[in-house]
Amino acid sequence: MRKQTKKMTVGLVTFSNEVTVVGDGVNDPEFIAGDKLNNMEQLKEIGSKHKLDKTIKESLKPLTEKLWSLVEKGQTALGPALVVSIALAAQKSGSQVILCTDGLANIGLGNLDVTREEDVETAEQWYAQVAHWALEKGVVVNVISITDSQCKLENLGKLCDITQGAVERINPIQLASNFKGILEKKVLATKVQATMLLHPVLRFKKDDEEENRLVLGEQQKAEKEKSTLTTISEEQSEKPTSEKSTPNEEKSSQIEITKQIQDVGNVFQDSRIYFEYVIPKSF
Repeated sequence: MRKQTKKMTVGLVTFSNEVTVVGDGVNDPEFIAGDKLNNMEQLKEIGSKHKLDKTIKESLKPLTEKLWSLVEKGQTALGPALVVSIALAAQKSGSQVILCTDGLANIGLGNLDVTREEDVETAEQWYAQVAHWALEKGVVVNVISITDSQCKLENLGKLCDITQGAVERINPIQLASNFKGILEKKVLATKVQATMLLHPVLRFKKDDEEENRLVLGEQQKAEKEKSTLTTISEEQSEKPTSEKSTPNEEKSSQIEITKQIQDVGNVFQDSRIYFEYVIPKSF
């Protein structure tokens, strides 16, 4: 990272049975445990108050010392650490979170160590909600899991799908090269939207309606689809410029054009965006 850009700022958040906000390693870390691990607003507040003032060149030594002093212990407070990390990264739009884990989230928010169907569904909805919050803040979430770990990538992968991040399962000895590949992917723009003017018989495929409801407020949803009338006039016969057409000689028609907005989110240099259209059954 230091070789790629000396002006990059890097923050470190670690997690076991508690969450430790190391930040850029210059100041004292903050420890999060107990009831705070289940309080979304408190976790957001803690993450947002930590500032990353030092560049990677300045913070390299203290961060390296903190990283090599890590010891595996206890449970996996992955969900709370994720919320804190996104809040920390959201201070600058276009930032990225790289989530590295070899275990299953089993304490605090986002607990995936559940068996009841309703609990599994709740956890899935929570990760989707967090992903949309990150997207709204212009943050890309990447997930790196260790080979043979039981971290349920099908849930964590939603974070990457929604924010356009990368998800990889790797051998630990390949960790450095995977970090390099992710960091080389620069964010060009965030909160991108595509506006289309469609014929009324065409609609975007609404396979993500549930996800859109998590992102868009009622007013935004109302603005997501608007109709306008375009008038096309045709004269029945050619007439000299000196002669005016009477209302009966001019044929007018109105075509309803539907304005639809699709959320694209984060965009990279190599991004390719596809839209699917459907014709409603009512036509």
